[in-house]
Amino acid sequence: MTSIFPHSSPEQWKDKVIEELKGQPFEDLIGKSQDGLELLPLYTSKDRKGLHGMHAQQAWQCRQDFWGKKEAPLNALILEALGASVSSIGLDDREGNELAALLKEVQLDVISLHLKTEEPERSLSDLKAIIEKQKIPLENIHGSLDHDPIGEAIERGFWKNTPDADMDAALNSAKEWPSSFGIITVRMDRFHLAGATSGKELLYGLASAKCYLDRAKELGLDLDRIAAGISFHLAVDTDFIESISKCMAFRVLWANLLNAYGVKNKTCHLSARTSGWSMAPVDLDTNLLRTSSMAFSAIAGGCDEVIIAPHDGNCDAFSMRMARNIQHLLRHESYMDKFQNPAEGAYLFEHLAGELADTVWTALKLIEEGKGFLSLFEEGKIQADMKASAEVKAKEILSAQRTWLGVNLYAAKDEQKLTDIHWTETKESDFPALSFPIFQLS
Repeated sequence: MTSIFPHSSPEQWKDKVIEELKGQPFEDLIGKSQDGLELLPLYTSKDRKGLHGMHAQQAWQCRQDFWGKKEAPLNALILEALGASVSSIGLDDREGNELAALLKEVQLDVISLHLKTEEPERSLSDLKAIIEKQKIPLENIHGSLDHDPIGEAIERGFWKNTPDADMDAALNSAKEWPSSFGIITVRMDRFHLAGATSGKELLYGLASAKCYLDRAKELGLDLDRIAAGISFHLAVDTDFIESISKCMAFRVLWANLLNAYGVKNKTCHLSARTSGWSMAPVDLDTNLLRTSSMAFSAIAGGCDEVIIAPHDGNCDAFSMRMARNIQHLLRHESYMDKFQNPAEGAYLFEHLAGELADTVWTALKLIEEGKGFLSLFEEGKIQADMKASAEVKAKEILSAQRTWLGVNLYAAKDEQKLTDIHWTETKESDFPALSFPIFQLS
């Protein structure tokens, strides 16, 4: 084959590109990522970073999250999903529903269960009662608490008690639960929705995790156990190059952080959620295409779980079936579960993931050399940074500088038009809360 396709150097490839440009400057083809990193038109083997720790260990799990205030209909939706090859479910344990009613006839030892809560002790007590009733050994339970005391404090603008007390309540749960059930889920996707760039999303998530490790060390807890019990969620959007690279980069960052703490097991439990910024508020059926692209990015980036939001935002039988069918298509028709780490060896993704990881790691060291992450967000500097980038993104969408097909380009004539983007407000807070976009239609 080498005689038919002789080896060409990067310089020869670049010369060929310049020749084809017919006078147009090569530099015109260089783009920029959200964080200002160069996106080159040509990558070769010399651009590989030789990264370690960026790969998933197994094929991804299809996860669906359920919400609402009526237990029986929700239980029916859960059982339908589990019967349709969903292997992981998420429930909101803050809505006043009886957990036992939601999990009626659900075999907890054959699925992964994730509970969104701000009261870890109560949620774990309720869950343990159900497990004991089903006579399941605790070590056979897989999943996590979808609980992030730091992220929740930033979102609402105040701590429930004190920083230490809020973190301690979560960290101390690790003493009674196996490592297969996580105790903290760092929700990086909330930073994305508040406007953070890819790099800042990873930075704030990693800084949050470092705070948990620091506090666990102060409490004298087993860092290997605590690290194994921390899961991460990030957002994937329709920019598949950045989304794939972001997923790959975070595994490298988490491995680096654990190495700094002397933690032996570098396992990273990484889930991806489809981005609220990419879900069109009009012509909702087109979101099926967008979520397909986002799910592809999450899988190619090596995420352990993929959570696709329903295209129309509804938690009903039709919308949930359409969402999970996208994952089934990617698994059974695209065969994406047959290849682990499909982006491995792609020069573009390995290079950009390495550049992104380097940028985030440098920024993390600057935060730690300064006041630290908790002080920065209590002063409102983290929130202001995200709000500034969110306003830039909103301006680009409203002026059509940032293309949103079907919304600001080729919008359907009979659909409402996006006229403005407002922001959520928190009236009572001890420090600035996160603001999230509200799309105004007319």
